[in-house]
Amino acid sequence: MWQNNRKILICAVLAISLLLTVPSVQAQEDILDKIPDAAPPATHEVTMSPLSIKGSSTLEVYYPNSQAVIYDNSAVFEKALVSVGDEVKAGDVLAQFTKEKDEVKFARLELALDKAKQAMSEGVRQRQEYIDRLRSDLELVSDPYEKELAELTLEYYETELEQYRYHQQKNVDHHRTALEEANAELEYLELIAPVDGYVGALPKCSQGDYVPSGSYIVTIQQRDVALLAVTRRGSFSTMRYNLPVTITAQGQQLTGRIIYAGDAIPLAGDSDAVFVALDPEFSDVQLRKASMTYDYMSLGNIAIIPRRFLKKDPNGNTFVYLSVDGKSQRRYVQCLYDDSENAMIPMGLSEGDILSMY
Repeated sequence: MWQNNRKILICAVLAISLLLTVPSVQAQEDILDKIPDAAPPATHEVTMSPLSIKGSSTLEVYYPNSQAVIYDNSAVFEKALVSVGDEVKAGDVLAQFTKEKDEVKFARLELALDKAKQAMSEGVRQRQEYIDRLRSDLELVSDPYEKELAELTLEYYETELEQYRYHQQKNVDHHRTALEEANAELEYLELIAPVDGYVGALPKCSQGDYVPSGSYIVTIQQRDVALLAVTRRGSFSTMRYNLPVTITAQGQQLTGRIIYAGDAIPLAGDSDAVFVALDPEFSDVQLRKASMTYDYMSLGNIAIIPRRFLKKDPNGNTFVYLSVDGKSQRRYVQCLYDDSENAMIPMGLSEGDILSMY
């Protein structure tokens, strides 16, 4: 395909140069070179039409904006919940980890909790026994003044008991919470997606692998900026900046433009690349894969005639025979491109001319 396109481009350049300087001898021979009694065995009526030479390529979705999501703690890898190419939303779980149990740490936390419980129980018991003695002694007091004083003392120690129980319970709860948090760390630890997008890269880990802090990184390609990258199977040399393209994707016909080609705009830092953006009315369309076509050469009125009508004179100039007033006349033409069947003639013929063949 590229060889054919290259041939077309080279021929176009040569043809344009030739069109500007047609030899004067050729122009004179172009006037009359009649063969009076010839009867052409075949004729062809010339029609003029615009000509577009198309190119095509496949496209891949390309996200210039990406975000690295890093697991900042050391842990044991359990499993990844996504694969490369998966679509994710902010808040989705990307991977799960666990922490190895520190036996010394857990023994220390459990011991602290037990000691807090025992201290609370013993303190409450001692205070409750003292209050019971005060209450028993109160029953033996007969003097009103002494009785009132004993009642106030009893009330004071009952209040102090409630305060002691409250503060000791807070201490017990603190140690219990520390132990619960340590146990929770042994359960699944999760790496969460911070943005919407597609998973671009995942580390290779197996269950049970130790993951050092900061070494597990998931790349998320964000969806808010998306381009289409022309694959390297395409012919980059026929593409130019701002070239309109037609995109076929998922049964839809879309339009767009080349926004980066070669060194035209310093995007993505890759000079050997071509990127396409969808036109604004299609900017919300989400694509998985696509192909595109484009016109890389557009010409005005061109005559496309059967190749067999072309002739060459001894000097290598190209001509055809026209039927003019019942006679055949030689007409020199410029051939832009020809193959085994057809020839493209940009100059020398007009709409309605009748070619004859000898």
